[in-house]
Parts: sequence; structure tokens; C-alpha cells
Amino acid sequence: MRMRRKAWTEPELASCPYFIEKPSERKGKWPTLFEKKQPVYLEIGCGKGVATVKLAHENPDVNLIAIDEVRTVIAVSIRNCQKEYGDQAPNNILFSAVDAMTIYDTFSKEDGIERIYINFCNPWDEKAKHHKRRLTHNRQLMQYRDFLKPGGEIWFKTDNDALFTASKRYFRECGFDITYMTDDLHASGFQPNYVSEHEALYTSRGMRIHFLIAKMAPLPDASSNTNEYGGNTDMSNFFETNKECLDHFTRVSCDVGARADYVQGGGGNTSAKLADGMMAIKASGYCLKDIRPDTAYAVLNYENLRAFYNGSEPADFEDVEKAGSEEAKKNTQQIEGLAALRPSVEAGFHSILDTYVAHSHSVYANLCACCEELKDIAAKALADADYTWGWVEYTDPGARLTFSIRDELKRVEK
Repeated sequence: MRMRRKAWTEPELASCPYFIEKPSERKGKWPTLFEKKQPVYLEIGCGKGVATVKLAHENPDVNLIAIDEVRTVIAVSIRNCQKEYGDQAPNNILFSAVDAMTIYDTFSKEDGIERIYINFCNPWDEKAKHHKRRLTHNRQLMQYRDFLKPGGEIWFKTDNDALFTASKRYFRECGFDITYMTDDLHASGFQPNYVSEHEALYTSRGMRIHFLIAKMAPLPDASSNTNEYGGNTDMSNFFETNKECLDHFTRVSCDVGARADYVQGGGGNTSAKLADGMMAIKASGYCLKDIRPDTAYAVLNYENLRAFYNGSEPADFEDVEKAGSEEAKKNTQQIEGLAALRPSVEAGFHSILDTYVAHSHSVYANLCACCEELKDIAAKALADADYTWGWVEYTDPGARLTFSIRDELKRVEK
């Protein structure tokens, strides 16, 4: 439940010396905002801050940054901070309103974050397509890697069984070693444990609290691949060989992803054909704006995938969607220095197209698609175009759509 906005929020934030406005302008400079130079910890989604301020108050040798996306929530945290510290002026804690989905805009390696706390975040478990919003999802963990110090830790607590199970996989896939884990924090005797209002409520109802500590390690390499997708490939110079293509792929992805009118719904997709028959394509669960030369995409052998679609027909399979999914999975490669991510369901039709592919889910296209006369309108609009265009009737993303696009490509080429 969202906290109702309080009339006193903005005046109190404006008068608070340890509330930081415009946090992105502090990127790389956070340690300089504290009185003393000492280890910097970060709590993402601090909520009302009951546990947060107790942690900071009882650990004066640590500097703590507490963020939440809701300003009223931050204001409540600050009131709790004032209550905790009493007459003492807090000098080792800062608060700021930050959207965790774009946390890379706010922190960098220069900030030297040694530990991240994520406590009782939204599990986003109603729909699978919402999993990417989890604060422990791969797309988030890869952002944290960008500013967490080598060997830094993430301390994670939740009462949600499904989120905890999924998070263990997310951590493993993104190069984190789980050094401590318990499914019943309060029975384990682990200390220190700073109890939030939510935690006190859950435990009073007899609910168990899951807890783990994940330590950042080097990303999984090809020789130690335990990922469920694909095979290993000897491409130790992958990034050097494909630097130009990956840079262009990143620019295109971010440019398209930055346009809200281009990335409605699923957000579209991008891909780039690389050296040695490989293809980079946006990973499932990520947004186009997340893509970097070493983040948020999967690598497949597109030549094998293309051969599969050019050499078979939907009628050849009892379950064509399953066959297409298994073929993509089989040809997904684990690259040293790149997190093991699942390729987009659209990898099939990207494999049969040209070097760079970008497709969007634009507002304008969605509006036009509601018109029964769209094909006729398109034919008139593109009649004098200096390129050949094709038309594919709506089909859910997957193998059948790939076969439909393949057939239309053949028709257009003739």
C-alpha cells in the first residue's frame, strides 16, 4: 500500500541537512558528503527507516546512505532518525529519493559502496512479466555491480518464499557467492539484525524471515558455466573482437529505449550480429535502456538458429513453440565476463534478419494496429518508398512468428 502524501513532507525535507536533493549530481562524490571518511553502506528501499536509523546510530564507524523512491516515506524516515538520535546531530547517515530502477544514474565505483541492504522489497510475484522490477533481479544486480566495491556484499531479507528462491538464482547468475543463508533468521541467532516494523509484524504472526549474504565475485566464465542455457565457447577476446558492434548495439538500444513513445508494453527489442556467427540480443526481463557493452544481453549462435528456421517447417513439430525455445536455449553461449541471461523469446526472427535489428512497441504503431484498414493505408504510404516492405499478420512472439516473417522475407525477395 502506498503511503498517502503528507502536507509537511516538502517543508521538512527542505529543512533537513542530511536529505540530499538531486542525487544524480552527487554520483561519484557521496563519500565527500560525510564528516568522516569511513566505510559506506547503502540501503535500497529504506521504508520508514526504523531499522535503518538504528543501524546507523549503533555503528558510528560506518556511513549509511538510505534511499527510497517515495519522498513522503523518506520524510517519515527522517522523523524516525531524529527520534533515534535525540539531541545528537546525525553525521553518518544521508537520505535521498532515488528510483532504484535507474540507480546507475546515482552511484558509481568512486562512491566505494561496501555493502547494500535490501529488506522486504516488493516481491512482484503476481505476474512473471513483473519479475524484472524486483530489486534482486538480474537487471538490478548488474547495476549494483557497477558501483559495489570488489568483494562487496548484499544483505537481503524477505518473508516471500518465491522471491527468496528466485533471488538465489539471480545472485548466482550475476556472479555473487552466497556466503550465509537461513530460512529462519530469528531462529538462527544471526547478529546483528536490525528489525523493521514489517519484520516485527511478520514475526509476530509466526512468519519465517529468509535472509542471505551475497558477496560479489568475478562474473561466471565459460569454463565454469553452470547456467541452464546453452554451451561454452572459446571467446576469451569476445569484447575486444566485437567492440565496435557492441558499442553501436548499445547506442541504438539506449536511443530507442530512451523514447517512452517507442517502448510501450514489452518495450521492443534490439540485436546485433557479431563475429564467429554470434548474435547479441536483449535479454528477457530487461529494458532497452539497460543495455551496455557488457550488460543486459544474451549471446547466441545465430547461424545455427537461422539454419533451424530455414531448414524446417512448423508442421515438422508436435509443439513448434517448444522446439523453437529449445533450439534457442541450445545455441545460447556463455561468454566470460558476461552474466548468464536468458535470450528474448524473439531471438528466432532476429536471427534471420540483417546485421542490426531494432523493433519498437511504439504508441503510433499500436494505435494504427487497431485500424482494420492498416494494411491498405501502409500500402499507400509506402508506395513510393525506396525500399521493399512486407506485411505479417499478428502472431504471438515465438517460433510461429519467426516462420511467418521468414515466409514474408522470401516473398519480398522474389
